[in-house]
Amino acid sequence: MRFRQLEYFVAVARERHFARAAAEWNVSQPALSAAINLLERELNVSLINRGHAFEGLTPEGERLVIWAKRILAEHDAFKAEVQAVQSGVTGVLRLGIVPKASTRVRRLRSPSLC
Repeated sequence: MRFRQLEYFVAVARERHFARAAAEWNVSQPALSAAINLLERELNVSLINRGHAFEGLTPEGERLVIWAKRILAEHDAFKAEVQAVQSGVTGVLRLGIVPKASTRVRRLRSPSLC
């Protein structure tokens, strides 16, 4: 199973149309359909009710779309985390102040940071 297959599947579920989902990913509709067919074969389950057009997701497809969205969100979060580590911008900044200075610090604090 590849992330791209899940991305294509989520796009078809969202668009409810193969051609629009393919256009979103700048691939041909046959390429998108082939990727989803491969996903179905790998999982050994039908995910989409097909006729001459998209007819909806199967119950298994409804469940997979939920999982696929979670997996893709985690994948995106992981990529962002790797970029942050590579750029050196990570960690938590904590400031400590003595109680008497708290009124002056409050005046200096930017409203956008509140």
